[in-house]
Amino acid sequence: ILGFGILFLGLSTMKDTMEPLRDSVFFVNLMGKFGVYPILGLILGTFMTIVLQSSSASIGILMSLVSVGILDYHAAIPILLGDNIGTTITALLSSIGANKTAKRAAAAHAVFNVIGASSVVALLYLVPDFSGMVNSIVGSLSHMVGQKPDQLRMIANTHSAFNIINTLIWLPFTGLMVKIVNKIVPGKDKMTIKRGLVYLDERMLETPSMVMEQVKKELIRMHEIARDMVFESRQAFLDRDIEMVKSIYNKEEVVNEIEEELVVFLTKIPQASLPAEDSKMIDMYFAVIDDIESIADDANSIAELTKYSVQNEIDFSGLARDTLAELFDFILNTLEESINLLKVEDLEIAPVLIEAEEKMDQLQLKYRNEHLQRLNSGACVPSAGIIYMEIIEDLEHISDQFADIALDFLEK
Repeated sequence: ILGFGILFLGLSTMKDTMEPLRDSVFFVNLMGKFGVYPILGLILGTFMTIVLQSSSASIGILMSLVSVGILDYHAAIPILLGDNIGTTITALLSSIGANKTAKRAAAAHAVFNVIGASSVVALLYLVPDFSGMVNSIVGSLSHMVGQKPDQLRMIANTHSAFNIINTLIWLPFTGLMVKIVNKIVPGKDKMTIKRGLVYLDERMLETPSMVMEQVKKELIRMHEIARDMVFESRQAFLDRDIEMVKSIYNKEEVVNEIEEELVVFLTKIPQASLPAEDSKMIDMYFAVIDDIESIADDANSIAELTKYSVQNEIDFSGLARDTLAELFDFILNTLEESINLLKVEDLEIAPVLIEAEEKMDQLQLKYRNEHLQRLNSGACVPSAGIIYMEIIEDLEHISDQFADIALDFLEK
């Protein structure tokens, strides 16, 4: 209420300050040109709002000029339209350094106002007495809602009418707006992952009973990032994509940060105030955190092997690539079950994970023997064979981790 009152006090002060200007012939003649040359008014309104960084302030000044008779309604319209263009600078400045989606939102705001205001200014030039028509229409609408508009009320109503009509006109053309904005801000956003804890805050320690569900969400998030690392390691190996390797390295750092911060947070939870079941869950979560971090380490190891093979131009046979693709898919499908176990805590999922680990052991033995046979027959390059076996070993170790998660749940 105080702020609202000060706003009107400011308008009143500006009005009093502007009154001496109506005695200045030069200033009155200068202001009168904006009714004759609307483009000048558009530029003035835009520049004034950019300088003040506030369309409210610039419109307040405009109304003060009108209230003391320096400007009439016809000269005020183009300045008012310029204020609408100038106000987009705030959004444009805010989007500097932001992602492409934010830049596109700011660009859409600018396109919306620039095209709308420019169209009205064009009509002021092309249609005889267009401002008089606007005056008549807005005046009629004002009378319909029981107003007896003066010059200031007419400007306020014109401003509202412009934005409402401009919105209604653009509404069916949002698809066109998207195309225009995508041309102005091309490209795609790089996916970024928030570092550190997302769902937990130190203040939550004051209510330990509410913390457990948030800890669970952090664990699921950490596990999903580790799963994504395994998926990206598959793509990096099959596509020989070094950029994907860099993405895996970045995610490894994120997982390590989550692990460190989550462990510290868990140690701060006053377990004495928790039910016995929750205390057991915290102990189990320590083990699960370590298991998930190990999965991320294995995915990172595969990325290192991929980078080495690409840099040293080590090629793999079609059979080796197909075999590893099959094993990756098997591990990824089981990782989904592991994440699901964390989400729903259904102990019937645990035996599935343990059986999958046993199957992976059998597959590792099978493909190792087949590889040795190819190596003895000279069908396989030794350097490629070493990397092949190490990737299989990393995948088998991942299976050990999701089996350990299953056992953690069964033993809690």
